[in-house]
Amino acid sequence: MSQDLNDGGFVDPNDELILIPPGIYEAQFICYETRRLNGHFSAKVEITFEITDEGPYKGIRLKKYYPAKDIHGSPRLRGGFTVSPKSDLYRDYVRLIGKPSRADRIRLVRYEGRTIIIEIDTVTHDGNKRPIPEGAQYSVVRHIASVSALLPLRQTSSSGDLGLNLSNPPPDDDIL
Repeated sequence: MSQDLNDGGFVDPNDELILIPPGIYEAQFICYETRRLNGHFSAKVEITFEITDEGPYKGIRLKKYYPAKDIHGSPRLRGGFTVSPKSDLYRDYVRLIGKPSRADRIRLVRYEGRTIIIEIDTVTHDGNKRPIPEGAQYSVVRHIASVSALLPLRQTSSSGDLGLNLSNPPPDDDIL
């Protein structure tokens, strides 16, 4: 599977090109940031994921970019934003986390502490449908397939190990 740049594959020119095989990977949410492109005309929400699958790609970070209607204040880490209820970000959030009270009340930090299944794809064509040479192709997060229930950390044992308490996960309503 490959994708065109027009299918959500915006790339920050300051990022290095990361290329891993397309497929389904387990990941964790690292952070999100609001951005403005082309001056003040194009607002984006950039979500960073880190692959947690055991193997050669563990620890690789990839980003997913969503268009935003507006960002609140200056672009920043964990900045405020508004998206349309018809946007991909809103639809993904409703499908994975639940419906927010308003489109400007999406709390992406609700992805923290969960296992996230992401689909990685390779960008092979630019925004003008021109082929990208093999050495310049890169990977993007194409789709967030699923998000696990939030699992609380149990207390540190006498040996100092931290682990997950799998016996009693809280309902999603308890998540802030």
